[in-house]
Amino acid sequence: MRNVSHVCKPAGSAGPRVARRAWLVALVLLARPARAEADGTLAFTPDADTYVHAGARGRNFGTAPRLAASGAPVRQSFLRFTVSGIGSRVVAQAVLRFTVGPGRHAGSRAGGRIHLVNDNGWTEAGTTYHTRLRIDGPVLAEQAAVAVKQAVDFDVTTAVVGDGTYSFALESSARDAVWYQSRQARSGRPELRVVLVTPEPKPEPKPEVPGVEDLGFGPAVETAVSKATGEKPESKLWYDDGTWWATLFSLDAGTYRIHRLDPATDTWIDTGTFVDERPMSRQDVLSDGGRLYMVSRFDGAPPESRLLRYTYSPASRSHVLDPGFPVSIPGGGTESMTLARDPGGTLWIAYTLDRRVFVASTRASDLDWRAPFVVPVGEGTTVDPDDIAGVQRLPGGIGVFWSNQLTDKFYFAVHRDGAPAADPAAWQLEIAAAGGNVADDHFNLKLASDGRLFAAVKTSRSNPNSTLLGLLVRSPAGVWSPLYKVTDVDFNPTRPLCLLDEAARRVYVFYSLDQSAIYYKVSDLDSIAFPDGRGTPFIVSTLATDINNPTSTKQNVDASTGLVVLASSTERMTYWHRRLDLAAPISAR
Repeated sequence: MRNVSHVCKPAGSAGPRVARRAWLVALVLLARPARAEADGTLAFTPDADTYVHAGARGRNFGTAPRLAASGAPVRQSFLRFTVSGIGSRVVAQAVLRFTVGPGRHAGSRAGGRIHLVNDNGWTEAGTTYHTRLRIDGPVLAEQAAVAVKQAVDFDVTTAVVGDGTYSFALESSARDAVWYQSRQARSGRPELRVVLVTPEPKPEPKPEVPGVEDLGFGPAVETAVSKATGEKPESKLWYDDGTWWATLFSLDAGTYRIHRLDPATDTWIDTGTFVDERPMSRQDVLSDGGRLYMVSRFDGAPPESRLLRYTYSPASRSHVLDPGFPVSIPGGGTESMTLARDPGGTLWIAYTLDRRVFVASTRASDLDWRAPFVVPVGEGTTVDPDDIAGVQRLPGGIGVFWSNQLTDKFYFAVHRDGAPAADPAAWQLEIAAAGGNVADDHFNLKLASDGRLFAAVKTSRSNPNSTLLGLLVRSPAGVWSPLYKVTDVDFNPTRPLCLLDEAARRVYVFYSLDQSAIYYKVSDLDSIAFPDGRGTPFIVSTLATDINNPTSTKQNVDASTGLVVLASSTERMTYWHRRLDLAAPISAR
């Protein structure tokens, strides 16, 4: 540690006892606990802080009065705080405050980036460039240019959730270093400032409408951008032999397994049938031709997608994985992938990767896949990194639907059944919708038996009363309807899911309302018109305020199947579902 008497020097005439007392006072000041303020703010100084320098790899800077960050040469700083006194209160905001040093070159064109670091066991004296902490957390906050003596705040609210120990890393890619005051400086020491609010008492939990909280999937399944029941075009459920089935992550087994919905208890029963051992994998399910197919995509290490095929045994009411499966297929690393089987029996997948729209298909068997290729049409296949694609069986072939936020269009490319897969002459491009901020990466497809294709889509519109969720309908001749409004920007609906009940001539569109609960609306199948307002609550609970990402089956439904929608909650790390009896009139549900 720094010789603290240099920071807080006693008077020149003081004797050894006075000097020792001043040294102790300074030490206490350096490691003092939080100070409470009248506005509910707690302020913490670091337990430890230091920086490392790539040009002095073995040197320790734990006693230095400054912290640094730069890209050439690499300088990185590390700070650790012990947070206490929060208790049952809620963190409204947490800010990591630095002060730029007084030196003429202390400012920089970049104030740096702050990361949360998972390792809290480091020490000032033991940290050098050789032994520096691994920066393994996401960027929490970033600052542009900073000036000499400026107070600089980094918002770290997402990281500070309660009492505990928190370590942060400061780094920068700028060539000119930023120099901040350290906890050993005379003034301007770093502070972690935590603003608290007292939560209002929560009422006793009781469901507002029916909705069942299912099994938990644990923390390994989700990230901030990849949710347990995503993505929008994919289907995690299917109906067969009088039963609803799902691919769900079993926390006890540590794998995805096939589950069946028990109608007596309205709970998912683990059948023990293996799907995927990778928690971050995501499946799309196709029940077709007496076989069950699944694609299981994965963007981890290594990024690999798989195809699984099962045969169903009515006697044992179980699915058996066919010999040779799973088999590796193209598309590892994609954000979304769907599967379809054309009228000739060829399997197709569609996905986006590296900002291009790809398809791939089987040859002679389900085990034998052609190399993927970019959809061979005249425009639209270079997309925004956020765009996705989906594949859909058609009466005469296969269709690929995708969003393109660069051109502000939804595209649909049709491949004629039996023609060579990659032959441009076998593909026909259609514009499903264009302009007016219509394109976004949210859509879900369903095909009616008369050949009409229904696409529930989300737009990128933001004006009040404008359509945020809508429905596009393609005729069997390839003519697309205008965008029918489902609901408005005002209600912030997202993640649309489309289901068809042809027997009752109804089309259902489910969605997450403000990413908090699942709602739906219903229209006549032959005269599209949805009621105004936010819709009908479907899965809503006071137990969870973030029920999102509805998913169901590729199949059309009717009174014999009923309807099941699955969703998930990140805050509770649980699946949620609800069944709907389609035989009952809407007013009675």
